[in-house]
Amino acid sequence: MMFAVSTIAVKEWIGIIASFLTVLTLALKFLSMAMKSSKLAKWAKVAKEIQGYVKTAEDYINFEGPDKKLWAMTQAQQFCIDHNIKFDIELASEIIESYVELSKQVNKREVT
Repeated sequence: MMFAVSTIAVKEWIGIIASFLTVLTLALKFLSMAMKSSKLAKWAKVAKEIQGYVKTAEDYINFEGPDKKLWAMTQAQQFCIDHNIKFDIELASEIIESYVELSKQVNKREVT
């Protein structure tokens, strides 16, 4: 009879441990999602700022495309520093390139 009680207690502990591990796994996934969501929210702000930098850089008539991009990258990096956002050079570059391409499409003139 003593053996049966111990078996039940062990099974209960296994169930408790399994439940705990499930909750822990879910908590870690939630934390990971929250961190990604936070990064996305911060980079949405950066992207909005980059849009303004690209627009300003387009007005610099004495500079070529690579110089304008470098200027916009520098401004974006400084924005990230000022707002304690980890700067991702590849992401910033992709955002700048996408705004430049969008601008080219919007400002495309038909050849007659």
